[in-house]
Amino acid sequence: VSVTLSKAVSFAADVAAVILCVGVAAYLLRSTAPRKAATDERERVLAGSYRPGDAVPSLLGVDYTDAHRTLLIVTRSNCSFCLASFPFYQRLLAEKQRTRKPVRIVFLSPREDIGASELLRAHRLEADPMVSHAPRELRVRVTPTLLLVDRLGQVINVWLGQATPRDEVDIQSKLFQ
Repeated sequence: VSVTLSKAVSFAADVAAVILCVGVAAYLLRSTAPRKAATDERERVLAGSYRPGDAVPSLLGVDYTDAHRTLLIVTRSNCSFCLASFPFYQRLLAEKQRTRKPVRIVFLSPREDIGASELLRAHRLEADPMVSHAPRELRVRVTPTLLLVDRLGQVINVWLGQATPRDEVDIQSKLFQ
């Protein structure tokens, strides 16, 4: 009886170990898959967009040499993530005015988005120039998109979509450094 009981306990322990390993493997696969998918999606979106080091063409009178850094904010009037980002943009404009740093904040919208200027003004987002552009002139597929550009018009950083609190800190520190 003792040998049979010992074999049964050993078998049960082996089965429990296999079940535990399968459970851990399933958990790890499930928890890492969304990150991979998010990374793949970001890479797909960036494929036709700007990356750090790329040159951004001068857009309708925006002279990058006039400021230490320029933050280009691409937005649309019908974009819920853009609208949700307006309080952050208001804080950036207030910080710019408070610090008097040589930075420029420029809002860009598609030329056909006739309501964008009025919407920005209604939310007290009157920055340096408000530029309308044709979508082909600026390689941006996602709104909002923020491009931090240096005096030479080269991209320093790109942020896609609504900024997280961590992104907001990053954007603010890089813009006003």
